[in-house]
Amino acid sequence: GFLTPLAKNCFELAEDQMHSLEDYDKALAGKDLRTQAMEKFDKESSRIGDKALLKEARDCLQEKLDAAWARVLKLNETFGEQVMETRTETKENHHGQERRQIGGGGMMEGVQ
Repeated sequence: GFLTPLAKNCFELAEDQMHSLEDYDKALAGKDLRTQAMEKFDKESSRIGDKALLKEARDCLQEKLDAAWARVLKLNETFGEQVMETRTETKENHHGQERRQIGGGGMMEGVQ
């Protein structure tokens, strides 16, 4: 009975922070709380003598944290790929125009 609630608590604390992502975060890697959650679990479960049971609970917690973090990374990637702004660009095209001399002899001779 002690390890399951402890693992759940450690996961929920980390997950609450993970789900606060609302837009692309280029500094997301620095906000990975999986290590802290695992350290909290290790510290609070250090008195457990059944190493097999402890390993099973720890592995399960690690798996859940990794899956939650993968979802956050995917969400951040999706935010990063969103089109934020579109612009319409216009360009004048002068193809097909040709220059012709309109002046003949006299005062208009040099005009094009």
